Amino acid sequence: MVQITSGLLGSNHLKGSNLSEAKAPHTCSWDWRKLLHLRLIAHPLIKHFIGNGSSTSLWFDNWHLDGPLLSKWSPRVFYYSGLSLNATVNAIVLGDS
Repeated sequence: MVQITSGLLGSNHLKGSNLSEAKAPHTCSWDWRKLLHLRLIAHPLIKHFIGNGSSTSLWFDNWHLDGPLLSKWSPRVFYYSGLSLNATVNAIVLGDS
């Protein structure tokens, strides 16, 4: 999925949004619509190796024990954090380790 996501990020289908939040436009192909539907099934099964955290979405990726943070916690947590929806895990990691 990481390779699929990386390849799709440059496409016109996502237009800078996260694959987790992308909506299927009325004009998209059957293949794209099916891929967006299948991500709902596959997303909980995908685990992320954080590394330096620069390519792992803070809110949408399944890197935390509670799962994707935006789906588990109140939107108020997002609001009070002061971080954007595009924030990555490295935005909250302190130190070099």
